[in-house]
Amino acid sequence: MNEAGDWGMIGHAPAVRLLRAAVEQGRLSHAYLFLGPPQVGKRTLARAFARALNCQAEDARRPCNACRSCRLAAADKHPDIMTVRGEGENGAILVEQVRAIRREASLSPMEGRWRVYILCNVEFANESAANALLKTLEEPPSHVLFLLTASSEELVMPTIVSRCQKVLLHPQPREVIEEALRSRWGVGEEAARLLARLSQGRPGRALAMVSSSELQAGRQAQLERLLELLSAGWTERLLAAGELAQSPDALPEMLAVWLSWWRDLLLVQQGLDGRVVNLDRVEELRRYSAGVSRQQVFAVLTALQTCADALQKNVNARLAMEWLVMRMPGALPGAG
Repeated sequence: MNEAGDWGMIGHAPAVRLLRAAVEQGRLSHAYLFLGPPQVGKRTLARAFARALNCQAEDARRPCNACRSCRLAAADKHPDIMTVRGEGENGAILVEQVRAIRREASLSPMEGRWRVYILCNVEFANESAANALLKTLEEPPSHVLFLLTASSEELVMPTIVSRCQKVLLHPQPREVIEEALRSRWGVGEEAARLLARLSQGRPGRALAMVSSSELQAGRQAQLERLLELLSAGWTERLLAAGELAQSPDALPEMLAVWLSWWRDLLLVQQGLDGRVVNLDRVEELRRYSAGVSRQQVFAVLTALQTCADALQKNVNARLAMEWLVMRMPGALPGAG
């Protein structure tokens, strides 16, 4: 299997090489910070690294994926590999969780060489939890490694970042994701091409859509909602914005889908139909592209991104969505 594949990864060969060398040479940092957009593969790579660290194979390249330790890790049952997900609002890691880690970290490994803690989405940790985590990183037990994940370095306390070795994960080429879907997951050629484009370089997103028909149906519903808005009057739009705002947790994903459609519209206007993400909507995009100017498309793209950023900062969801829908063009030819 290829270098990244035997770590269970789709792409990310440079990051795998970095971590594999650290394991083979025994030159390890006590803490690593995996950085990259959601569903790009941060937690998957952290788990593979933890598996390699505790692999029992002596001669084979680790992880061997066959020894008792590797099998336990793959099943999420390894007693020395702990994945910590935030229990607070928006998945925030709580100070109580960090204190529990500090107490447990003093224990010796039960089966492996290392006790490994994978802390997910540390950018959401509140100040008290971040300070407790910082103290833990400043005084790490010799047999413990901390693997942290975050979507952006800028959102993590700088003193935490400074105590970690950074592992950067970037969106992967569509071709890499498409090939993996076909060869390793048995996805048909046409479906693999569509899913690879919809993933926008995030392997985890592609795999989630493979395993969940609900996600694919959800995308279609989100696009249909957008088209309904484009054919609606201003009063109907405001009412729809209020309805959408009642499910604030669903808004980031919906806005991402809408962004992809408007970007595709811009590509179609430029004659770049072959580069659109929503391959199954090309004819629809061609129909709509005639009724909106390029300036209008740019304005909507800017508004969508502004709205998404505002929601991340906990702006009132209803006000944000009302502001957004009023900045979309009036009824377009082909809408409704």
